[in-house]
Amino acid sequence: MVNGQGEILVLLIEDSQLIQTDMKELLHPSAQVIAALTPDEARQRFQENSKNLDLIVVDGELKVTPTKTEETCPLIRWIRGQGYTGLMVASSGIPSLRQKQVKAGCDLELEKYGLPYFVERQFCVPITADPLHC
Repeated sequence: MVNGQGEILVLLIEDSQLIQTDMKELLHPSAQVIAALTPDEARQRFQENSKNLDLIVVDGELKVTPTKTEETCPLIRWIRGQGYTGLMVASSGIPSLRQKQVKAGCDLELEKYGLPYFVERQFCVPITADPLHC
C-alpha cells in the first residue's frame, strides 16, 4: 500500500469516461485510480506517478482524435522501456487485442469489469460485496 492510507494506486488507461467512472466507484475506497484518456495523457500520468504505482490497466485502443483510435501496444512497450516492472494488465474488450497487449508487455489479460475482483484477490483488499478473507 503506497500512500499510507491502505489504498493501492492504479493507473487506468481507458478512453471511455463511463468505464473510468465505474472503475473509480467500484474500486473505492481500497484503490486510488488515476485515469488517462489518451496516449499522451497516459505518458504524463505515468511519469508523474511511476514510482508509486501498484497496477497499470491498459485498454486495447485509445482515441487520438475524435475519429481516430490507435492500439496501445506501442504505449505498453514505452512504459516497459521506462523501466516499469510492476503489474500491467491488458483490458481490451477484444480478446485478440488483449493477447497482442500481453505480447507487447502486459503481464496478463482481463475483461474490463473483472478488475474489481482481480484487485481484491491480487492485493487482498475488500472491494466486492463478498470480499475474500486473506
